[in-house]
Amino acid sequence: MSDAALVEEAIDPKDQDSIHTLAVQVLPVTHTGLRRTRLVKNVRMETKIEMFSGEGVGSGQIAIEDAPEHFSRDDTLRDDMRVLSDLSVLPSFDCYTLRRGLRQRGMNVEQETAFKLSDAKIQELFPLMRRITRPLIKHLYGDEDLDINDTRTLLALVQNPDHEKVRDRLDRMATTLGVSVAKLPTYLEDFGDLYLSLSYFENYFVDLGPKVEQMILWANDVAQSSHLRNDPTSQKTFTDVERRVRYIKDNLDIRFKNLSEVTKVNWDLLDVGMFQKVQKSILAEQIYLATGLCGLAVKIYEWERVFPNAGGSPDRVMEFVASELRPGLDNLVRGLPKVEIVSTRSARSKRSTRPSALDRSGRGPEKVWG
Repeated sequence: MSDAALVEEAIDPKDQDSIHTLAVQVLPVTHTGLRRTRLVKNVRMETKIEMFSGEGVGSGQIAIEDAPEHFSRDDTLRDDMRVLSDLSVLPSFDCYTLRRGLRQRGMNVEQETAFKLSDAKIQELFPLMRRITRPLIKHLYGDEDLDINDTRTLLALVQNPDHEKVRDRLDRMATTLGVSVAKLPTYLEDFGDLYLSLSYFENYFVDLGPKVEQMILWANDVAQSSHLRNDPTSQKTFTDVERRVRYIKDNLDIRFKNLSEVTKVNWDLLDVGMFQKVQKSILAEQIYLATGLCGLAVKIYEWERVFPNAGGSPDRVMEFVASELRPGLDNLVRGLPKVEIVSTRSARSKRSTRPSALDRSGRGPEKVWG
């Protein structure tokens, strides 16, 4: 069995599909001890090495620079620490952000299943993929009611069309896109992977959005119905945290709404420019979606862990808001420049990057991926 196959067999699907954890074993790291650990984004948005985790024992984390104090100091440790430090600056550890980050650092990850979503996650996300699959099937097969519930079935229909009219439409599509009919399934699969990445991030947002509102209501209730309502310092902390958390959530919401418009595909009017526009739009937004969603995820997960029943004394709630929710929020806000809703009619216009009340830096989006 190849090394790649061993990695693919051993990796936990939860890490494979995670936005905030990364199994070190999939990286070019050779130190035996380090390969058993994970990189994690903690609630303060710091990247740490997680030594252990589990129900009842929590998560044992150390700083990357402290690794020599916990692992044998062989010839590989220093080089492996450099790899971990280099990747620690990524805004999240989802497979899309990770793949791009690794490619920037000279590692080819095209064939590594460890850097793709698990089959179970892809199956779970397929309903969100219908924005591309339904119009494509309608274009190829007309109004026929085809029961397609996964990507493989869809690609099989493209590779082995059972109608002459479908073959003709595929021929015209290939000609329009400037590829051979034989390469068209691969072309469409790559295009679909862009939509899969969008569905992946959107799935996180659908799950986290209501929880963010619940957490804000929980904190506000404590702030207004306890002795803390007469404490100006506590009130300011609650207000500042809520303002930043809402900014992050609303910013992501607008980005998803804009992408919903940009990624609508009219297969009857297909051209290369449309593909390029959709590709550019999704790739440009991935960094922002990853940044905001990873930040919200670790905050929500910690809130659910510490307050599983959304209870807690006022002082304990205040401590959590100040010491766990607040750290890292300013960096998240700076990583999400203000964006405005793009109307359907003006979907081709560029998003605004003017600084908001929470982003006075005046910087436009960074060209992280080149």
